[in-house]
Amino acid sequence: QQILSVYSGEKMTKQLIFCVESDSRAKTDWIYISATIRTFFDFGNETKLTPIYLSGKMNYCKQNTVNKIKEKENRFNGESTVILSVDTDSIETDSQKKKEFETISNYCRANNYELIWFHRDIEDVYLGEQITNSSKRDRATHFARSNGISKVDRGRLNEKRDTAAHSSNILSVLEKHLKMK
Repeated sequence: QQILSVYSGEKMTKQLIFCVESDSRAKTDWIYISATIRTFFDFGNETKLTPIYLSGKMNYCKQNTVNKIKEKENRFNGESTVILSVDTDSIETDSQKKKEFETISNYCRANNYELIWFHRDIEDVYLGEQITNSSKRDRATHFARSNGISKVDRGRLNEKRDTAAHSSNILSVLEKHLKMK
């Protein structure tokens, strides 16, 4: 499911570009993020939400991704904010994953991007468990259809520590750009 901005005569003045790890076929990460936006934020026609599917976390800085971001910014007549959404994986125990996450964080700071993280991964935050790749699409679809967001502890979505179990900073990042309900 996607949140679509419906033109109602009101001019869209802000665009939030979400770079998400999932691919454009599965769109699983966007399902969870859009459910969060619909549930916790007043969303009006003045804001356009634009997902870019990375097909893997480490594609965030590839030239193809940079080109897609520039294209979306150039096509929009207004302010654009880029939000990179990534899983932290096991940064508390795996030094390579920790280094990757630090590199991504530094990249976001250097490019004035926002960073939303999910520890250990987006499914762990929203479903409370890690899911095999083969079942991610089915579980995300079920989450959307069953209003799974209503079962998620709001506190888990507003965490400051990137190593806290089953947690994310998504609400604190989004409230900088959208009005909380």
